Amino acid sequence: MNVDTGRPVVRAVERTERHHPRSPHDSLPDLLIEWNSEAQIETVWSAKTGIVHGPASHWRTGDHRPTGLLLAAGPGIPAGAELGEIAIGSLGPTICARFGVRLEGVDGEPVRALVGPSGSA
Repeated sequence: MNVDTGRPVVRAVERTERHHPRSPHDSLPDLLIEWNSEAQIETVWSAKTGIVHGPASHWRTGDHRPTGLLLAAGPGIPAGAELGEIAIGSLGPTICARFGVRLEGVDGEPVRALVGPSGSA
């Protein structure tokens, strides 16, 4: 419980394999935690652990959001283009392809509209 708000600090806990394919040698965590980000979390309490306090200086490691914003500009990228939803797994392959490198063994594929003329992957 967030001591400052009286509300739970966790919205949900899910197994990683629900969202990502797993392999015996991957380095993904077993569980994914969705934090309740309605307010900063500095002091929490549980019956088992008691009170834990840590000042919140900005955001916490692993504080991700379900959506984001990607802005891209450069040769071959159409000005004002709205590409819609792009999977996070496609960002690495897209950046590599932009530099003419094919990224192997990943979940995503390059987003062709962002690769531009120099990307030959």
